[in-house]
Amino acid sequence: MPELPNNFPEGSACPPEGFDINEWLCAGISVISKVTVSPPPISSPRGAIATKFAGGEERCIGLADAYREMASSMECHFFDAGSVTPASRADGIHLDADQHILLGQAIAALVAKLLP
Repeated sequence: MPELPNNFPEGSACPPEGFDINEWLCAGISVISKVTVSPPPISSPRGAIATKFAGGEERCIGLADAYREMASSMECHFFDAGSVTPASRADGIHLDADQHILLGQAIAALVAKLLP
């Protein structure tokens, strides 16, 4: 990773004016691939946030296909998180700890194939 610019305040959470984090992180990388990730569909929202996501199961129908189409139109790679894990067993919306591991492993495998 390249050195931080001289005007980057040490210990500061705020970068200097004009600092482009993407340019800094991607220095020396000739090809950057983008991956769009579709979330797993909502399944029976439960708990304190259930009312906020009421009807989400129906609204999620076709979501992965819409993400896939959008990714294709933007020349992005696509990954359907629902292909490796459903929504949380706890709330039906988010991911549980073990599901994050599965998803991370699956995305890492995809990204490994994209690296030069």
